[in-house]
Amino acid sequence: GYNGRILAVARAKFSATPVLFVYVAGGWDQAARANANGDRNRGLELSSYLHWDIFPKLWLRAGGAYMLTGDWWKDNPDVPLQGFPQPLGLRSGKPDDIFQLMLRLQYNFG
Repeated sequence: GYNGRILAVARAKFSATPVLFVYVAGGWDQAARANANGDRNRGLELSSYLHWDIFPKLWLRAGGAYMLTGDWWKDNPDVPLQGFPQPLGLRSGKPDDIFQLMLRLQYNFG
């Protein structure tokens, strides 16, 4: 089974203007113990987004993240890569690096 993890994250916020902010983060992920294949490196993730305070209660965020997947995921019997459980019967393998894009518009009531 899954054996825990060691996760280190660094974050920073920069003010570009009084209403525009830049957020950046980096994370390093390692399994607490090696998996059945002897691997511990889960990956390294970098992310950033812009936050714009359009009005006092309305804001917009746009950004993205990229994870350089480590060897822990390669043919790992401890974790399926697709789903909980795998509804399509897909087998684990070496996943490519993963990216995510984000766009969020929010109004805070109250």
